[in-house]
Amino acid sequence: MARTLDGMLLQQRYPESSVTDFFASNTVILVDEAQASYKDSYFWNTIIKERRSGEGMGIKICLFCSYGSPLTGLEGDHVWFTPATFGPAQRITLTPQPGKDSPKLGLFYTPDEFDEAVSLLTTNKYDEKFTIDEEAMSYLYELTNGHPGGVTSLVDYLHSVHRHDLKHRRMSTITKDHVLDDLKDDTRVFQFLMNQAVFRSFPVGGRLTPNVAGILSKILEEGNMPFDSDDVDFQTCYERGWVHRISVGEIYACDVAVMPSRLHEKWLEYIIGQNPRPLPAKFSQLDKLCLEVLSNFSTMNLRHAVQGKKMSTAAKCRPVEAQYQDEFYRSFNLLAGRGVPICSEWSRTGDGRVDFYIPEKKWAIELLRDHDRVSEHISRFKEGGKYYSWLKENMVEDWIIINCASSPPISEYSEPRLWTAVFANDYSELKVYDYQGRPLIDIHLQN
Repeated sequence: MARTLDGMLLQQRYPESSVTDFFASNTVILVDEAQASYKDSYFWNTIIKERRSGEGMGIKICLFCSYGSPLTGLEGDHVWFTPATFGPAQRITLTPQPGKDSPKLGLFYTPDEFDEAVSLLTTNKYDEKFTIDEEAMSYLYELTNGHPGGVTSLVDYLHSVHRHDLKHRRMSTITKDHVLDDLKDDTRVFQFLMNQAVFRSFPVGGRLTPNVAGILSKILEEGNMPFDSDDVDFQTCYERGWVHRISVGEIYACDVAVMPSRLHEKWLEYIIGQNPRPLPAKFSQLDKLCLEVLSNFSTMNLRHAVQGKKMSTAAKCRPVEAQYQDEFYRSFNLLAGRGVPICSEWSRTGDGRVDFYIPEKKWAIELLRDHDRVSEHISRFKEGGKYYSWLKENMVEDWIIINCASSPPISEYSEPRLWTAVFANDYSELKVYDYQGRPLIDIHLQN
C-alpha cells in the first residue's frame, strides 16, 4: 500500500519516469530542503521509519535539511509519534566529525576541495585569469573554513579589487600580502559581500533583535552554546541559518550551536560594532585593561582547548594555537561589555595583522605562544616592520605584546611593551612578568 501511494505521488511529479525506476533496489532518492517535510507524518512515521528499520522498499534516501534535530530530523518533542533516530554513521554536518562511526566527509570544502574550487574559479570564471599563492590560499581557507558561498564570494572580492591590474597584466598572482591589504577595511569588504551569495547567511534585518544578537554574541565569545529548542530567539538563529547545530559526544550526546565560519564571526563582530558603546572609564590605560583581561581567563576553557575538546566554528574543535586569542576575546567582552568595539584578526590562526585592535583607544594587542619569535614580533612595531605604518599614521597610539607560555621567560628584552604571561599547574595559576622578568601579578584562575 505504502509503495503504491508513494509511486503515485512520484509519478505525478515526474511523469517521464516509471514506478519501477523509483523503487528499484539501491535507488537513491535525494530530498532537498527536507525540513519542509517535517509536518508530513506519513513520510516520517512510515517511509523513513521503514528504511531505518531495514523494512519495506530497498531504496536509499538522502535528506538535505537546513535545520532539525541531528538525532531525529524533526523535533521529537513536537510530534505525536516516536520518530526514527539517526546515529553518527547516518549524519553528515558541515565538516567531518571525530567519532569513529562518523563519515569522513562534510558539506564544506576540505583543503584539497578548496584548492580545486579556487583554481576553477580563477581559471574559468573571470575574463582575467590569475592565481592565488599558497600562503594566501591557506589564509583564505582559515577565514572561510571551506564554506562554499564564502569561498566564491571572497575570491570574487579579490578579483574585483585587482581587476584593473589583472586586466592590464600588471599582476598575475594574488599574494598573502595582497589579501591582508585587501581586508584592512572591514566596511569595504562587507559592502562588497552584501551583493554576494554568502550574504544571505549573515545575520541582518529586523530579526536581528537584541535577544538574538545576545545569543549570537555568546556563541562568538564561547565558541559554542548549548542548543535550546524551546527558546524562540534561538530557533530564529537556527532556522535562518545563522548558527548550526551539532551533536557532540557519542553515548551521552548533547547538541550545541556554533557559527558557520570565521567569516560569519567577523560579520557579527562588524555589525554589532555599528552601534558602539564606550570602553568603561576605569580602563584608561592599556596595561590595566590587559591585566584584568588575563586575570579573568577560564581554567576550564584553556584546558579544553589544549585537549582538543572545544567544539567551535564550522563544527570543528578549536585549534590549540587559537587558545589564548579565544580566551582573550571572551574575557574582554565579559569585562568591557558587549558592544565595545574590538577588531580581531580575520584568520584566528593566521599570521596577518595584530590579534586585537581597539579603535576607540587606538590600542593594538599581539598575543604570542610559548616564546615563539618574540624578537620578530617586536620588530613588527619598529621602523620597517609590518605594523610600523599604523604607528606613523597615528592609527595605533599604544600597543603591547603578551607572550603566553607555560614556563617563565629565560631572556630579558629591551622592549617595555613586552609581557610574559605564564600559565602553570594545569592552567590554574597565572603569573605575569614584564620585559625584564619582574613579576606583575600572581593569581589563581577561576573555572
